[in-house]
Amino acid sequence: MALGTLWLFGKYTKIAFVLLCIHMFCTFLPMVLLLDATWQFTMVLTRVGQYIVMNLVLLASAYFIFEHWQSLRKPIVEFQKASESVGRELVLD
Repeated sequence: MALGTLWLFGKYTKIAFVLLCIHMFCTFLPMVLLLDATWQFTMVLTRVGQYIVMNLVLLASAYFIFEHWQSLRKPIVEFQKASESVGRELVLD
């Protein structure tokens, strides 16, 4: 729940994405360590394995949000820097 709350605030998106990646890595460990619980046969997942693989969708969505936020933030930061430099020029003149 705390991780989801971090996504609500733009300046914490990078932290939320890193924490989500760490969480997803730990979530995928049973696919390698607990083969009996996640695989029935070759390429046939159990219900637990299906839920673990479903987390790929969550990770892909989080990556999309993170990249989209970065692309939206970049022009705003550039605009702020440009407006600050114009403000300084006006004060100096």
